Amino acid sequence: MNPPVEGDSSNPSVPAVLGSNTAGGIGVKGSSDTYQGVCGVSVTNAGVAGESSQFHAIYGVSHHPNNAGVIGINDGQGWGVTGRSEKVGVSGETPAGDGVVGTGQRRVVGTSSNPLGVGVFGSSDTFIGIVAESNQFHGMRASTNGKDSAGVFGVNNQFCWGVIGKCDEFTGVSGTSAKGVGVHGQGGLLAGFFEGGVRVNGELYIQNERSALRVDGPVQITGRTEINGPLSLGGTMTVQSGGDVVFADLAEQFEPAPGQIIEPGSVVVLTESGQIESCHSEYDTRVAGVVSGAGHFRPAMVLDIGKENTARPEVALMGKVFCKVEAIRFPIRAGDLLTSSSLLGHAMKAGNRAKSAGAVIGKALKPLTEGVGLIPILVTLQ
Repeated sequence: MNPPVEGDSSNPSVPAVLGSNTAGGIGVKGSSDTYQGVCGVSVTNAGVAGESSQFHAIYGVSHHPNNAGVIGINDGQGWGVTGRSEKVGVSGETPAGDGVVGTGQRRVVGTSSNPLGVGVFGSSDTFIGIVAESNQFHGMRASTNGKDSAGVFGVNNQFCWGVIGKCDEFTGVSGTSAKGVGVHGQGGLLAGFFEGGVRVNGELYIQNERSALRVDGPVQITGRTEINGPLSLGGTMTVQSGGDVVFADLAEQFEPAPGQIIEPGSVVVLTESGQIESCHSEYDTRVAGVVSGAGHFRPAMVLDIGKENTARPEVALMGKVFCKVEAIRFPIRAGDLLTSSSLLGHAMKAGNRAKSAGAVIGKALKPLTEGVGLIPILVTLQ
């Protein structure tokens, strides 16, 4: 067994051991069957240092599939491997696998102190620049403390999407906010574009100085919709009933006269001040309509909704509505014209054609042979 090679130098500019090869071979080589081939130890500086003017300063090769060509270990809570360069600090390259792999709480962390610098940057000529994947949580989570900045910001310089979300069985893109707006869209052409149905579980508010809402196709509404502005429809709007409730009439809110408690189904007339009260005389030309909401009919659309006084009656001006009627003197058949009655809030058969002009409420849709009752009618003010 050959004795170990030892070197000693007291001059900081002179190495203790020096190996040189002028024929293009290896200057210093160390080998071991079961441990380190070359080991360097230093108390205050680098254990092993490499330097090259035209190639890699340190070059490591491993032939084992589960080991690294170069590995750095730090048991003092510092970096295992660090790279520093005027261009790329750390670079990883592979033709078929992962260029850089990090293992730990945050796996790979990138920081930048440059105001315009990037912490982590990924690029690809033909595929995805950065891929994030998780088995049980978010694939990517980004956060910012900047007031006017976004947690995730996507830019596309071509005619395509800035940000896209995809899911086979659930939500492609979801936005939530405790106090602000969950999803905000702004565009020069359209703020949002949907290919397919749109469902709103809640109130829909639309406000614009020009057209508040433009629809070029069918619209289905199953909840309250408030539009503060013009509504332009280039197609069909369908208001769908739900359960036992049928949306059947066009109504408008009116201010009730002082002291008036007007029930749904009541026939109402106008007062001198433009308010409404229950009818109390026959063939009254001041008749305004029937208060909507009786039976299982509800207004499909309500105009002039008051924001301060929520007790304003909704008067059906057109469509089907349940109405309080009386057949004390004249039985009512389906199709009969109806007018105001002297019985408070009730309608009766308009038997006198001369008096009926301007006092017709609508037509009965079902008969009432005697007494008083609540029947559906078709409101057609005449």
